[in-house]
Amino acid sequence: MRDLIVKTSTSLDHKKRQLSFRETIADKGVCSKIEKKLGYKIIKVAPLIQIEDLKQWVRMQAGSDDPPALKCLSIFRKHDSKTGEDKFEYNATGDLFIIHQDNIFVIEFSYILSVDSVSAPSRR
Repeated sequence: MRDLIVKTSTSLDHKKRQLSFRETIADKGVCSKIEKKLGYKIIKVAPLIQIEDLKQWVRMQAGSDDPPALKCLSIFRKHDSKTGEDKFEYNATGDLFIIHQDNIFVIEFSYILSVDSVSAPSRR
């Protein structure tokens, strides 16, 4: 058996989007649930007229109290041989910088991958 659910949502101003995939697989005594969540939000748009503007903007960002960067990266794994349960989670959030049509976009992103598996306990 294999089920796949896809959900997507976009804000009215198109500055925020979330995408979610959920898949359930049951095969040969193992049930796995895989979930991926991706999201982004445009948090700042700054005009860029010439290359000096980009250099100035980078200098200002480096000196701020909250400089944009990779904010969080975590990996979690747990295996229980008694119950046959296996869990894995990868989580990354941070900021991206994109230059498009004379503007600098600061985009906050999030990516989560979660895998839960349960196998039938082995009989001896």
